[in-house]
Amino acid sequence: MSTTEQLAQRIANNPFLGFLKLRGAERQGTVAQLPFEPLLKNHVGTLHAGALFATAFVRAQAEAQAVLGPGVNVHRLKSTSSIQYKRPGKGPVWCTATAHQTEAGLQVQCVLHSEADEPLAVFNTTFSLTEV
Repeated sequence: MSTTEQLAQRIANNPFLGFLKLRGAERQGTVAQLPFEPLLKNHVGTLHAGALFATAFVRAQAEAQAVLGPGVNVHRLKSTSSIQYKRPGKGPVWCTATAHQTEAGLQVQCVLHSEADEPLAVFNTTFSLTEV
């Protein structure tokens, strides 16, 4: 299954992602897009950090599933994640991902971008290849 199909399936199967109005799209490859909606804003009027984190994590899971294949259930893999916020989200956001294998497992890096293609945050996660 392609990354685009993986992402669409994850979004369709998760009610919270429906609340976020998250969707998959093609923009320099497969991306997750997060709209700039009133319910997703924080107290200062920018996108909530939790919405940005969720967008990146779902995109990372779709990338991991595409790399590891259908025989691996990424929901059952241990993961460690971190995010570094660079600037606030003041409009729609799109998220790209890259993955590579290491001794620790599969490392996925996601970059959240503004519509002007400025990096807003960098999300890193490592999926261990040991199921929980």
